[in-house]
Amino acid sequence: MSTPITFNGYELPLVEDWAEEQSTRLATSNILRLDGDLIDARSPLEPRIISVSGKLMADTEAELRTLINTVAHNLNYGRCELQLDADRFIYATKSDFRHRYVRGKAALMKEYEIVFHCDDPYFYALTATEQVATLVGGGETVTVTPTGQENTPCMLALTPSGSCTLVKYSNINALSQIWMQFDGTLGAGNTLLISGIDKTGTNNGANCLGSLTGDFIDLIGGQANPIAITGTGYAGSLTITYRNRWL
Repeated sequence: MSTPITFNGYELPLVEDWAEEQSTRLATSNILRLDGDLIDARSPLEPRIISVSGKLMADTEAELRTLINTVAHNLNYGRCELQLDADRFIYATKSDFRHRYVRGKAALMKEYEIVFHCDDPYFYALTATEQVATLVGGGETVTVTPTGQENTPCMLALTPSGSCTLVKYSNINALSQIWMQFDGTLGAGNTLLISGIDKTGTNNGANCLGSLTGDFIDLIGGQANPIAITGTGYAGSLTITYRNRWL
Protein backbone atom coordinates (compact mmCIF):
# COMPACT_ATOMS: atom_id res chain seq x y z
CA MET A 1 0.00 0.00 0.00
CA SER A 2 1.28 3.46 -0.87
CA THR A 3 0.20 5.00 2.46
CA PRO A 4 1.35 3.26 5.66
CA ILE A 5 -1.51 2.48 8.03
CA THR A 6 -0.80 3.83 11.51
CA PHE A 7 -2.56 3.71 14.87
CA ASN A 8 -1.49 6.31 17.41
CA GLY A 9 1.60 6.87 15.25
CA TYR A 10 2.58 3.16 15.19
CA GLU A 11 2.87 1.69 11.69
CA LEU A 12 1.06 -1.63 11.42
CA PRO A 13 3.40 -4.26 9.91
CA LEU A 14 3.03 -5.72 6.40
CA VAL A 15 -0.59 -4.68 5.86
CA GLU A 16 -2.18 -6.48 2.91
CA ASP A 17 -5.78 -5.38 3.10
CA TRP A 18 -8.27 -3.26 5.01
CA ALA A 19 -12.04 -3.01 4.87
CA GLU A 20 -14.77 -0.97 6.48
CA GLU A 21 -18.47 -1.17 7.22
CA GLN A 22 -20.09 2.05 6.02
CA SER A 23 -21.86 3.89 8.82
CA THR A 24 -25.65 4.29 8.55
CA ARG A 25 -28.10 6.38 10.51
CA LEU A 26 -29.89 4.86 13.49
CA ALA A 27 -33.64 4.47 13.31
CA THR A 28 -35.23 7.05 15.61
CA SER A 29 -37.06 4.21 17.37
CA ASN A 30 -33.67 2.93 18.60
CA ILE A 31 -32.60 6.21 20.23
CA LEU A 32 -33.05 6.30 24.01
CA ARG A 33 -34.96 9.40 25.11
CA LEU A 34 -37.31 10.71 27.77
CA ASP A 35 -40.99 11.24 27.04
CA GLY A 36 -41.42 14.50 25.18
CA ASP A 37 -37.82 14.72 23.93
CA LEU A 38 -37.40 15.95 20.38
CA ILE A 39 -35.40 13.99 17.79
CA ASP A 40 -33.20 15.86 15.35
CA ALA A 41 -34.24 15.57 11.71
CA ARG A 42 -30.91 13.82 11.04
CA SER A 43 -30.67 10.93 13.49
CA PRO A 44 -27.23 9.90 14.82
CA LEU A 45 -24.83 7.77 12.83
CA GLU A 46 -23.91 4.27 13.91
CA PRO A 47 -20.25 3.51 14.69
CA ARG A 48 -17.97 2.55 11.82
CA ILE A 49 -16.15 -0.81 11.94
CA ILE A 50 -12.75 -1.09 10.21
CA SER A 51 -10.66 -4.27 9.86
CA VAL A 52 -6.98 -4.41 8.91
CA SER A 53 -5.20 -7.62 7.93
CA GLY A 54 -1.61 -8.50 7.11
CA LYS A 55 1.36 -10.72 7.99
CA LEU A 56 3.79 -10.99 10.88
CA MET A 57 7.22 -12.39 9.92
CA ALA A 58 10.42 -13.01 11.87
CA ASP A 59 13.63 -15.08 11.72
CA THR A 60 13.08 -16.93 15.02
CA GLU A 61 10.16 -17.96 17.18
CA ALA A 62 11.34 -15.61 19.92
CA GLU A 63 11.46 -12.68 17.49
CA LEU A 64 7.99 -13.55 16.19
CA ARG A 65 6.60 -13.63 19.73
CA THR A 66 8.27 -10.28 20.45
CA LEU A 67 6.71 -8.82 17.30
CA ILE A 68 3.25 -10.08 18.31
CA ASN A 69 3.68 -8.55 21.78
CA THR A 70 4.85 -5.26 20.26
CA VAL A 71 1.78 -5.03 18.02
CA ALA A 72 -0.53 -5.95 20.91
CA HIS A 73 1.12 -3.35 23.16
CA ASN A 74 0.74 -0.55 20.58
CA LEU A 75 -2.95 -1.36 20.10
CA ASN A 76 -3.79 -0.99 23.79
CA TYR A 77 -3.77 2.81 24.11
CA GLY A 78 -7.56 3.14 23.94
CA ARG A 79 -9.18 5.64 21.58
CA CYS A 80 -6.51 6.98 19.20
CA GLU A 81 -6.07 8.27 15.66
CA LEU A 82 -6.18 5.58 12.96
CA GLN A 83 -4.70 6.83 9.68
CA LEU A 84 -5.68 4.94 6.53
CA ASP A 85 -5.17 7.73 3.97
CA ALA A 86 -2.47 10.32 3.43
CA ASP A 87 -4.62 13.32 4.38
CA ARG A 88 -7.10 12.16 7.05
CA PHE A 89 -7.67 10.02 10.14
CA ILE A 90 -10.53 8.52 12.14
CA TYR A 91 -10.82 8.05 15.91
CA ALA A 92 -10.71 4.33 16.68
CA THR A 93 -10.42 1.80 19.49
CA LYS A 94 -9.03 -1.70 18.97
CA SER A 95 -11.80 -4.19 19.67
CA ASP A 96 -10.06 -7.39 18.49
CA PHE A 97 -6.58 -8.58 17.55
CA ARG A 98 -6.17 -12.15 16.32
CA HIS A 99 -3.34 -14.02 14.60
CA ARG A 100 -2.96 -17.56 13.28
CA TYR A 101 -0.60 -19.96 11.55
CA VAL A 102 -1.77 -21.10 8.14
CA ARG A 103 -1.35 -24.75 7.03
CA GLY A 104 1.50 -25.13 4.57
CA LYS A 105 3.14 -21.84 5.46
CA ALA A 106 6.34 -21.26 7.39
CA ALA A 107 6.15 -21.49 11.18
CA LEU A 108 7.80 -18.06 11.43
CA MET A 109 4.95 -16.27 9.69
CA LYS A 110 1.47 -15.49 10.98
CA GLU A 111 -1.50 -13.83 9.40
CA TYR A 112 -3.27 -11.28 11.59
CA GLU A 113 -6.45 -9.26 11.68
CA ILE A 114 -7.23 -6.19 13.75
CA VAL A 115 -10.77 -4.89 14.19
CA PHE A 116 -11.28 -1.23 15.13
CA HIS A 117 -14.46 0.24 16.59
CA CYS A 118 -14.94 3.88 15.54
CA ASP A 119 -17.59 5.47 17.78
CA ASP A 120 -17.18 8.74 15.86
CA PRO A 121 -17.70 7.58 12.25
CA TYR A 122 -16.22 10.69 10.62
CA PHE A 123 -12.79 11.09 9.02
CA TYR A 124 -10.90 14.26 9.98
CA ALA A 125 -8.16 16.21 8.22
CA LEU A 126 -4.71 15.53 9.64
CA THR A 127 -4.07 19.25 10.00
CA ALA A 128 -6.46 21.66 11.69
CA THR A 129 -7.33 24.84 9.78
CA GLU A 130 -6.93 28.19 11.55
CA GLN A 131 -8.48 31.42 10.32
CA VAL A 132 -7.45 34.63 12.11
CA ALA A 133 -9.45 37.84 11.81
CA THR A 134 -8.86 41.32 13.23
CA LEU A 135 -12.06 42.74 14.69
CA VAL A 136 -12.79 46.46 15.04
CA GLY A 137 -15.84 45.98 17.26
CA GLY A 138 -18.53 47.37 14.99
CA GLY A 139 -20.65 44.30 14.34
CA GLU A 140 -18.67 42.17 11.89
CA THR A 141 -18.96 38.95 9.92
CA VAL A 142 -16.11 36.50 9.38
CA THR A 143 -16.75 33.93 6.65
CA VAL A 144 -15.35 30.41 7.03
CA THR A 145 -15.60 27.81 4.22
CA PRO A 146 -14.64 24.24 5.15
CA THR A 147 -13.72 22.03 2.18
CA GLY A 148 -14.87 18.79 3.84
CA GLN A 149 -18.26 17.41 2.86
CA GLU A 150 -19.68 17.09 6.38
CA ASN A 151 -20.57 19.63 9.06
CA THR A 152 -17.76 20.11 11.56
CA PRO A 153 -17.42 21.69 15.03
CA CYS A 154 -15.11 24.64 15.55
CA MET A 155 -13.26 26.50 18.29
CA LEU A 156 -13.56 30.28 18.68
CA ALA A 157 -10.79 32.16 20.51
CA LEU A 158 -11.36 35.88 21.10
CA THR A 159 -8.68 38.13 22.62
CA PRO A 160 -9.94 41.74 22.90
CA SER A 161 -7.73 44.80 23.22
CA GLY A 162 -10.10 46.22 25.87
CA SER A 163 -12.71 44.90 28.28
CA CYS A 164 -15.78 43.47 26.53
CA THR A 165 -19.18 42.05 27.47
CA LEU A 166 -22.11 40.14 25.94
CA VAL A 167 -20.17 38.69 23.02
CA LYS A 168 -22.44 36.77 20.65
CA TYR A 169 -21.51 34.53 17.71
CA SER A 170 -24.08 33.53 15.11
CA ASN A 171 -23.63 31.23 12.11
CA ILE A 172 -26.06 32.89 9.71
CA ASN A 173 -25.75 30.24 6.99
CA ALA A 174 -29.33 29.37 5.99
CA LEU A 175 -28.78 25.72 7.00
CA SER A 176 -27.44 26.62 10.44
CA GLN A 177 -28.82 29.70 12.23
CA ILE A 178 -26.97 28.59 15.40
CA TRP A 179 -25.82 31.15 17.96
CA MET A 180 -23.80 31.21 21.18
CA GLN A 181 -23.53 34.13 23.62
CA PHE A 182 -21.08 34.85 26.43
CA ASP A 183 -22.97 36.69 29.17
CA GLY A 184 -19.96 37.63 31.29
CA THR A 185 -17.09 40.13 31.07
CA LEU A 186 -13.78 39.46 29.34
CA GLY A 187 -10.78 41.52 30.43
CA ALA A 188 -8.37 43.26 28.06
CA GLY A 189 -5.78 40.82 26.70
CA ASN A 190 -7.57 37.78 28.13
CA THR A 191 -8.90 35.03 25.87
CA LEU A 192 -12.44 33.72 25.64
CA LEU A 193 -12.26 30.17 24.29
CA ILE A 194 -15.49 28.48 23.17
CA SER A 195 -14.94 25.00 21.74
CA GLY A 196 -17.63 22.97 20.04
CA ILE A 197 -14.95 20.32 19.49
CA ASP A 198 -14.85 19.23 23.14
CA LYS A 199 -17.86 21.25 24.39
CA THR A 200 -15.90 23.57 26.70
CA GLY A 201 -15.75 27.27 27.43
CA THR A 202 -13.04 29.17 29.30
CA ASN A 203 -12.47 32.82 30.25
CA ASN A 204 -8.74 33.40 30.69
CA GLY A 205 -8.38 29.66 31.41
CA ALA A 206 -11.24 29.44 33.94
CA ASN A 207 -14.37 27.41 33.19
CA CYS A 208 -17.15 29.73 32.01
CA LEU A 209 -19.78 27.28 30.73
CA GLY A 210 -22.24 28.83 33.22
CA SER A 211 -21.91 32.14 31.36
CA LEU A 212 -22.72 30.68 27.93
CA THR A 213 -26.18 30.50 26.38
CA GLY A 214 -27.18 29.01 23.03
CA ASP A 215 -25.52 26.17 21.12
CA PHE A 216 -21.92 25.44 20.17
CA ILE A 217 -21.21 26.60 16.64
CA ASP A 218 -20.93 24.01 13.86
CA LEU A 219 -19.72 24.84 10.35
CA ILE A 220 -21.69 23.61 7.33
CA GLY A 221 -19.36 21.46 5.22
CA GLY A 222 -18.56 22.64 1.70
CA GLN A 223 -20.35 25.98 2.13
CA ALA A 224 -19.61 29.53 3.21
CA ASN A 225 -20.36 30.05 6.90
CA PRO A 226 -20.75 33.75 7.78
CA ILE A 227 -20.02 34.04 11.51
CA ALA A 228 -21.58 37.29 12.78
CA ILE A 229 -20.04 38.83 15.94
CA THR A 230 -21.78 41.34 18.17
CA GLY A 231 -21.13 42.69 21.64
CA THR A 232 -19.68 45.63 23.54
CA GLY A 233 -15.97 46.42 23.25
CA TYR A 234 -14.89 43.18 21.59
CA ALA A 235 -12.35 44.75 19.19
CA GLY A 236 -9.27 42.54 18.97
CA SER A 237 -8.28 39.20 17.46
CA LEU A 238 -10.52 36.22 16.68
CA THR A 239 -9.14 32.79 15.73
CA ILE A 240 -11.49 30.14 14.34
CA THR A 241 -10.07 26.60 14.35
CA TYR A 242 -11.63 23.49 12.80
CA ARG A 243 -10.83 20.27 10.95
CA ASN A 244 -12.38 19.38 7.62
CA ARG A 245 -14.58 16.31 8.04
CA TRP A 246 -15.84 13.53 5.74
CA LEU A 247 -17.90 10.35 5.92
